[in-house]
Amino acid sequence: MCERHIIPVPPRGYWQKKTAGKRTARPPLIDLPGSDESIAGLMIQAVRTQPTKKDAPPPTSYGSLYEEKLREIGLLRAPASPSMWHPMVKAQQTESRRFYRHKDDALWSRRWSIVNFMCQRLEASGLVVKAVTQNSFSAAFRGSTVTAHVDEHIHQYRRPVTDEERASSMYGNQKWRQIKEPTGRLKFSLYGHFPSDLPCQWLDDDNAPLERRVHEPLAGFLVAIVHEAAREEEGARRYREDQERIRQKEAAKLAREKEAAKRNALLEEVAQWKQALALREFLVEVRANAAPIANLNPACPWKFGSNGRAALQTAWTRSQTM
Repeated sequence: MCERHIIPVPPRGYWQKKTAGKRTARPPLIDLPGSDESIAGLMIQAVRTQPTKKDAPPPTSYGSLYEEKLREIGLLRAPASPSMWHPMVKAQQTESRRFYRHKDDALWSRRWSIVNFMCQRLEASGLVVKAVTQNSFSAAFRGSTVTAHVDEHIHQYRRPVTDEERASSMYGNQKWRQIKEPTGRLKFSLYGHFPSDLPCQWLDDDNAPLERRVHEPLAGFLVAIVHEAAREEEGARRYREDQERIRQKEAAKLAREKEAAKRNALLEEVAQWKQALALREFLVEVRANAAPIANLNPACPWKFGSNGRAALQTAWTRSQTM
C-alpha cells in the first residue's frame, strides 16, 4: 500500500533500533515534481495517448515520449565520488569486494557511481529500487517492474578455427570459434519487451562517457516503466475479455442444457400419456370381451414388458370381480 501511494517506509533495522531505545530519524516524504515531470504524470499521459480502437495506431510513440522526457530532465552527470551512497549500492560493493576482486577497480568505481546516481534519482521519482543480482537492479512503480544491468561490455564475434587449434583435441571438428573480448567500456541495458523506437542500451563513448550522459538511461528507465504499466494493463484487459467470453459460453451451454432437459421431460410426459391411453384401451377391451389374457386379440399392443403384463393381468382379474 505504501509503495502504491509513494509513501516512504522506514529503512532496514529501524524498528530494532527504536525498540532498543536508540534515537531514529523519520524519513521525510518524497517531494515529487509536477504531474508533467513525475512518473505518475507520464503514466497519465501514456494512458491518454492509448488508441481508442483496436485498429487505430497510438498517436504518440514511446520514442517521442523518450525524447520529451530527455528535454524535461536535461543534462545530468553522475559524480565520480558520491557524498552519500545508496544502501543497496553499498551492500553490492561489500559483496563485490568478497567475490569479484579480479574486476577492474577503475571500471567498477565508475559503475558504482552511475548505479548510485540512478538509484537516487529513481527513488526521487517515486520508484522502489531493489537489488536483483550483483550486476543488476530493478525499479518498480505500482506493480510495474523494469530490470537494469550495468557491467563491462563484452565484444563477441566468431572466427574460423586455425589449423593449429583444429589439430588439438580441444576443438575437434569445429569450424568456428566464439571469441569474447572485454572492451573496458560500460554498458547499461534494460531488460524487458520494449518497442523498437525506445532505446534500451547505452554504451560508453570516447567523447562522452556514460556518467556524463546518465540522463539518457534515466529517461529510458522512466519511459520503460510507463510501457510496462501499459502492457500489463493491456494484458489485464485481454484477460477480462477472455473471462467474459468464457462466462458467456458457459451461460449459453447451460441454457442449451436446460432447454434440452425441458424438451426431454416433455417427450417423456407425452410417452407416458400414450402409454396411459393404450392401457385404458386395453382395459376397455378386457371388460368388453371378458376373456382371459391368453385368448386376447393378438393385435392388441404389448408395449409394457413383463412388469406391464403382470399389471395388466392384475387389472383383468379385478375386472372379473366387478
